[in-house]
Amino acid sequence: MRIATSLISLEQARRNLEQEIGGDGFRPCANARRRPGIRCSGARWPPASATPRVCGGGDTEANAWTFAFTAPHGAEGLATLFGGREALARRLDAFFATPETAEARFAGSYGQVIHEMTEARDVRMGMYAHSNQPSHHIPWMYVTAGEPWKAQRISRDALRRLYLGSEIGQGYPGDEDNGEMSAWYLFAMLGLYPLRMGHRNT
Repeated sequence: MRIATSLISLEQARRNLEQEIGGDGFRPCANARRRPGIRCSGARWPPASATPRVCGGGDTEANAWTFAFTAPHGAEGLATLFGGREALARRLDAFFATPETAEARFAGSYGQVIHEMTEARDVRMGMYAHSNQPSHHIPWMYVTAGEPWKAQRISRDALRRLYLGSEIGQGYPGDEDNGEMSAWYLFAMLGLYPLRMGHRNT
C-alpha cells in the first residue's frame, strides 16, 4: 500500500510540474515571472540558463536537454506537454542530433567542463550522455512517442559501441553506480526498459 501511495504522490508531483513548465519546453519555472497565476515551487534552485546546453544550476551533472525528458513515470503526460506524441518524437530527434561539444562556454555553474560533458561528446550520440544515470531512460521515450524502432536502433548502437574496454572503465561507459550500467545492459539486451516500475505497461 505504501508503494502505491508513493507512486500516486509522484504522479501528482508530475502534474504539478506540468503547471509550472516554462514556455521554452525545457524548464519548469524558467518563465514563471511571465506567466500570471503560476507559482514556482523551484525558486530555491539556482537560476535556469536561457540556453538548454548549459550545465549546472538546477541540472545536476547535465543540462536542460537531458532533464527535459525526466518523467519516465509519466511519459504520456510528458508527450502531452510537448504537444503530442509526434512533437515528443521531434524533440527526441533533436536531442539525439544536437552534438555535445563539451565547450567551456557551456560549463555553466560548474565553471569548467565536467566529465559528463566530455563523455557525452565522445559517444557521438547527440546530447545523450549514456555515462550518466539521468539519461538512461531517454531512448525508450521513443516508445511513448510511437516510434519504438528508434529506441531499438539507439539501444543497439549503445550496446555495440559503448560497452567495450576503454579508458572510461573496464567495459562500462561511465560510473557503474550500484550496478545501474549492468542493469541497463541487461534490459537493453532483452529489448525492454522499466520506465514505470510495478506498472503492467512499463
